[in-house]
Amino acid sequence: MDDDSLMSHRQRALLVAVIDAIENDHEVHRAVAARLTPPPSIDDTDTVLRILDLPTVRYQRGEPARVVLARILDVLEAAAEGEQYIPPGGGEDHY
Repeated sequence: MDDDSLMSHRQRALLVAVIDAIENDHEVHRAVAARLTPPPSIDDTDTVLRILDLPTVRYQRGEPARVVLARILDVLEAAAEGEQYIPPGGGEDHY
């Protein structure tokens, strides 16, 4: 399935901006708003933070944004195809 049909370019940019802000110890909402034009809403940024905390995503601090993005796209693709996504094993979630 085409990644663009799963997540827009803007959504991918928002996800990467949130991860970069977390990784660089920035105040996430302010850092993301400064990076994207037009700035996303606080609700959109909060949604990304909740997605990163999902058991299927299992974002871990230090993990490259492209790896997290690929995993989220795998989750979305599985859902679109009516399949259950099984996350890679191990590790603590939370950032």
